[in-house]
Amino acid sequence: MQGHYQKAIEMLTKVLDTTPHRSFAYGMLATLQYVQGDYSQARKALTEAQQDGAVIQDELQLMNWVLGVKENQRARADEQLRQYVQASLRNRPRNWHLTMMLFLLGEVDEKQLLEEGFSDNAVLWKVHDCQAYYMIGMKQLIDGNMAEAKR
Repeated sequence: MQGHYQKAIEMLTKVLDTTPHRSFAYGMLATLQYVQGDYSQARKALTEAQQDGAVIQDELQLMNWVLGVKENQRARADEQLRQYVQASLRNRPRNWHLTMMLFLLGEVDEKQLLEEGFSDNAVLWKVHDCQAYYMIGMKQLIDGNMAEAKR
């Protein structure tokens, strides 16, 4: 469905009308709406995903931060993400998603992010590597460093 965002949004909307456990679908809907630049609808879908008892909280927190930044609420987004990370680290060990969050908050540098993405599982390592480079580029763009984002 590459490039068929509107059709995917329509299909997800139908799923949401008929499925009792909808947090993942709301998360996907938020992502699609974000990609299309509809930040207000993405925010609504993200809120629904979180209220639906989402089991994908880390991913939703990352999306929440991105939306906050896009809505020119960087300080608020940083503070919410920082609170989430601190609360999470009190209850569980640091995982890959928390490492990405710490990177976005400036508490982990690029080298550390790439090192912590390493896995003996080659597929997982590739996924983490891709996510790390995406986060690095996105953060550079957000911080206004176009030349660094392109490298």
